Amino acid sequence: METLYKPLEHKVTENPIFVIGTCPGKTKDKEKIVFKGNRTGDFVQKWIKDKENIYLTNVFNKWIDYTPDEEIIKEGLVKLEEDIERLNPSKVFLLGAFAFKHCSGLMKRYKLNNHNFLHPSYILRFCGDHQEYINILNEYYESN
Repeated sequence: METLYKPLEHKVTENPIFVIGTCPGKTKDKEKIVFKGNRTGDFVQKWIKDKENIYLTNVFNKWIDYTPDEEIIKEGLVKLEEDIERLNPSKVFLLGAFAFKHCSGLMKRYKLNNHNFLHPSYILRFCGDHQEYINILNEYYESN
């Protein structure tokens, strides 16, 4: 079963910061918006609450109950490239190894200022100090 999720434009004006995860997690969100309705989404939502000009999306925005094949990843990257061309991000936060692996080509092609971070779900599961992660995100959010 596949369900398409929508990116979240959080107070977007122009040249937003893109925050790119892997894919939608299991959620109870009936609106089908990325990073919403699960533990990881709640964590990211808490971080962006007082921020502006953030565009939340994923490598692919379909909920699937199996490992994504190359076709699903390719579809997601085509959509992501359209979003990059439309919104011209000022910088990009890649959350996790999957996003880094699959988005590196786009980052180079568009000469985007990107930063790579551990995925928030990893931080929630294995790191006791969530605030340190938030501080690092804030540092890059505020940097030029």
